[in-house]
Amino acid sequence: MKELDEGQSRLSRTSSVVERTAGALKSRKPPLTAEELREEAERAIAQEAVERTGDQALA
Repeated sequence: MKELDEGQSRLSRTSSVVERTAGALKSRKPPLTAEELREEAERAIAQEAVERTGDQALA
C-alpha cells in the first residue's frame, strides 16, 4: 500500500488474500485426498470436453 506523508511516499506491506481469508469457509466433509482431487479434475475435464464437442457417446 502506498501512503503519502508530507510529500514523501511510504510503502507498507499488506496481507495477502490467502492470509485474510484462510479458514473463512468451513466444510462438514473431510478434505479430499490428492488422488480424489485428481479423479475429480479428470471427470470435470472430460465433461467439459463432451459439452464443448457435443459428443454424447463419451457421456
